[in-house]
Amino acid sequence: MFLLIAFWLCFIFVYLIIHPFILSEFSKTLKLENLQFESVFRINLLLVAVQILSLVLSFILTLFNLRNPLLPIAISILALVIQIGIIKSRFNAGILKSIALYVSTFIATVCIMIPTRFFVVAPYNMPSGSMEDTLLLGDRILVNKLAYAFQAPKRGDIVVLVPPHERSKNFIKRIVAIAGDTVEVRSRTLIVNGKSVEENYTKHTGGSDMFPPFRYYSIGPQYQPNFESWSNFSDFDEASFNKTFQDYLLSPGEFMRRFPDGNPFRVPEGYIFVMGDNRDNSLDSRVWGPVALEDIKGQAHVIYWSQGAGVLGENEVRLSRIGTSL
Repeated sequence: MFLLIAFWLCFIFVYLIIHPFILSEFSKTLKLENLQFESVFRINLLLVAVQILSLVLSFILTLFNLRNPLLPIAISILALVIQIGIIKSRFNAGILKSIALYVSTFIATVCIMIPTRFFVVAPYNMPSGSMEDTLLLGDRILVNKLAYAFQAPKRGDIVVLVPPHERSKNFIKRIVAIAGDTVEVRSRTLIVNGKSVEENYTKHTGGSDMFPPFRYYSIGPQYQPNFESWSNFSDFDEASFNKTFQDYLLSPGEFMRRFPDGNPFRVPEGYIFVMGDNRDNSLDSRVWGPVALEDIKGQAHVIYWSQGAGVLGENEVRLSRIGTSL
């Protein structure tokens, strides 16, 4: 919840403090009417009010499942015209200078927000049901990108990561084991370091139609990642696959030498082992192996928006989920 509050405070700071300052300074650069900061602040409040009103109207359209894609576009264009009109009348400026002032304010705001987006906190959309019921399809999540700057990832954290086999995508999974841990799955029981893990967040549906059954690392060398099985769902060629897994893949002979009794998989140094909470419908470390620490993008903290299948329809705004900490 702290991250959500900080996120909104950042937006408030930008729109109520930085915005009027930029309007004031750029109006001087464009040699417009020299208004006091207090006057510019009131003008900025009008601009923000128009923007909020347009968002509320778009929200109402979504709430009532009015899916005409032209309506939100029309609302946004109307809001833009009104905002430029406010600038034109209040700054006593021509249309071109009004547009220039609006565009310069927009560009400056984007330049301020980009570092926050890339280095501090970032929004992500839940694209699949692999984390149900903790995260649902359509949940939008704030991710703390500095979460592991001063501490190591720990078991139970929900993280955004880049998987080893699809480098252009971000996945959201739960850490179930860290470097040095042994991992084993017996039936529906997760066993870490020889002890069963009590999990009240997992969901079991009886298997996936797409990838039955999961190839658990703990069974034997034939269930380690291999190029033949990966070719069913990955764009890797064989050379790329071998390069990615060369540090911890074992030959069948080496596996049997190290683990003659079929011991569980041990997570290598510098890696974590992740699984989806929807255990029977999640592609995770059981299929594509452990994840390198440098491939963790951040820790998921809070749901800031949720829209998807619900009682009222397929595009329902799920208000009860907004603000839920993870």
